[in-house]
Amino acid sequence: MAVALALSCVLAGCASDGGTATDAATDADVGAGAGAGAIADSTAAVPSEQPPPSSADDDGLPADGQTYEEACGDAPADTYCGVTEAELHAMNRRYADRLDFIGDPARAETTVGVVRERLAPFVGTATQPSEQDVAAALDGLDSVQTSSNAVGESGTAFAVAVDGGCVFGAIAGGELTVEIGGFVNDGGCLASYGH
Repeated sequence: MAVALALSCVLAGCASDGGTATDAATDADVGAGAGAGAIADSTAAVPSEQPPPSSADDDGLPADGQTYEEACGDAPADTYCGVTEAELHAMNRRYADRLDFIGDPARAETTVGVVRERLAPFVGTATQPSEQDVAAALDGLDSVQTSSNAVGESGTAFAVAVDGGCVFGAIAGGELTVEIGGFVNDGGCLASYGH
């Protein structure tokens, strides 16, 4: 159980900011759009056999009296019970992974053409368009999203919904990229840092 709590806290960030597993679950509920009900319920007791961890030792495990060896067995000491910092980082970015496109590619290509046409005025220019500029150019398309800090994109990123997925891309340095893909794990068509 200590290993699961440690990984949950590491992934949710509760060990680094002094929060608890309850706080991390509440943050996830609020971030997922659970609304005011999740906030009101966040003060309710969490049923468990052990109280949630209140702090973390230097090794990143909850301060529950277990040694690293007891909790993690033979895992290398420079890991979180066998999970490296790079692996934790990759797991934390899973929210931005894109699912497979399941729509009609021909219909999506039609939207790609519309997007390219509307964003053509920003191609080859030295001025970087703002999120508002791109959103205005794509106005009228389905579920337009823009971001200046999108995961895996530089410049001003954009996305619009199509049946079965998304048309997405970015404008950076006067160059336009447009792709077709599925929705992101976090929901919608565009994932941003600090979601």
